[in-house]
Amino acid sequence: LDMRALPVDLLTISAHKFHGPKGVGALYVRRGMTFPPFIIGGHQERNRRAGTENVAGIIGMGKAAEIALAHLADDSERIGKLRDRFEESLLRSCPETRVNGKQQSRLPNTSNCGPWGWRPSGFRGRFASAWAGSIRKKRSML
Repeated sequence: LDMRALPVDLLTISAHKFHGPKGVGALYVRRGMTFPPFIIGGHQERNRRAGTENVAGIIGMGKAAEIALAHLADDSERIGKLRDRFEESLLRSCPETRVNGKQQSRLPNTSNCGPWGWRPSGFRGRFASAWAGSIRKKRSML
């Protein structure tokens, strides 16, 4: 990413989102941005946070990022197919459901669905039925 080209002042990255160690992350701060320290008492992290850096966690995050990048295309396709199967199952079980953004380019691991004319009392049972059908199909794919 060329962060200078993006209109982003602050960006956080959590390692566990790509199978890295839990509790490890990174913070991008655009040059010139200032904010008070989160933990006062030390000069680590350019005076933004006191405490010892988790070097092993940082290395683990870097390695997890390398592995995730190497598998990004294949994983995106596989996960996108699972998302599509879930949505198809949901639409079969609940035809009055709407998949928001279905025709748009979207993340493979994200589904945004909503009721179309449902009463709140019927939502949980209908959604649970579609989810269970999706999980059975997923297990058969493994």
